[in-house]
Amino acid sequence: MVYEIFISYCTDDNAALAWEKQGWIDIFQDSLNKRLNVYSGRNGRPQIWFDKRRIDGNELLTYTIDAALKEAVLLVAVLSPSYVTSEWCRMELTTFSKVNKGGALRRRPVAHFESYQSSDRG
Repeated sequence: MVYEIFISYCTDDNAALAWEKQGWIDIFQDSLNKRLNVYSGRNGRPQIWFDKRRIDGNELLTYTIDAALKEAVLLVAVLSPSYVTSEWCRMELTTFSKVNKGGALRRRPVAHFESYQSSDRG
């Protein structure tokens, strides 16, 4: 299967709250799939790579993730403080960027910024 969209995120940011069944990035991915179905139909919808496994920063990129990154036309990076400090997330960005430098002008990174506000601020 060819994955055209790759969602890159830090698993720490996808933790569900006690009363929730899914994390917000799970919900984002599901909503994106549904919206793409509306606009492109089920058969024409781009395939999305979304890895739900918890991966440590010292692990090597798996073959499957590496292949999905190299195939992807669009990288959706869910940026957060956790994302920026994650070695794994940096490896995903680097892999996507290296392939993108190879002349594949149709490949584009997209960033979604998640802002955090501390309740300690007055």
